[in-house]
Amino acid sequence: MKEGPQMPVIQIPAEFAKGKEANAVIELLAVSKLGGVYKLIMPVDSIPNAPMDIQSMKQIEYEIVVKQIKNEEEYKKYMEEMQAEQQKKISANMEKLPAIEELVKSTLSDYKSGKLETKSTDSGLKYYVVSEGEGTNAANGNTVTVNYYGCLMDGTRFDDSFSRGQSFPFTLGVGQVIKGWDEGVALLNKGAKAFLFIPYAAAYGEAGSTPTIPAKADLVFYVELEDISGQ
Repeated sequence: MKEGPQMPVIQIPAEFAKGKEANAVIELLAVSKLGGVYKLIMPVDSIPNAPMDIQSMKQIEYEIVVKQIKNEEEYKKYMEEMQAEQQKKISANMEKLPAIEELVKSTLSDYKSGKLETKSTDSGLKYYVVSEGEGTNAANGNTVTVNYYGCLMDGTRFDDSFSRGQSFPFTLGVGQVIKGWDEGVALLNKGAKAFLFIPYAAAYGEAGSTPTIPAKADLVFYVELEDISGQ
């Protein structure tokens, strides 16, 4: 993973947890060296409360690269800088919200009236690119970072990242998000801004998702593909 806000940062405790609370990754990092590359193999049955999607596996392999080692003072300064940078980003994203709401309103109106020239996929997903980004499109397995605004077809907002001031990272193509997102974001490159008009079958299906998504609800998302890693 590239260095930056999404790079994992782990503080080594003065004492290690014992028994079921023991953490093999922390114990390995405690004896690691700068620039070291380590492979850790963990049997799944040794992981407390292992997620359902890995319970059928025998083991998980981690490859860990030590990019930085900081003392307590350096770590504190680093965290303060990261927090200040994140707060600046949060404020900037929140300032975008009024303009985003107007864009969603006007684009949805054009879509309903047939004025919007969308493209379609075989699944029934329709999309409209507001502005292209740069480079190649995101692909399955990439970690993507997205800002988004989601609403129902009547314009009712049910969720967005702008009001929280924080973009949303996920791994593309592994089912962490609805099918329409996995498919739609893969049509975009870094920096692209687009609308995804997602049929309910590629969203939350016939049941919906209470209390915000009704049954058989087609959804509209405005998305900004902020970053792609792992290309």
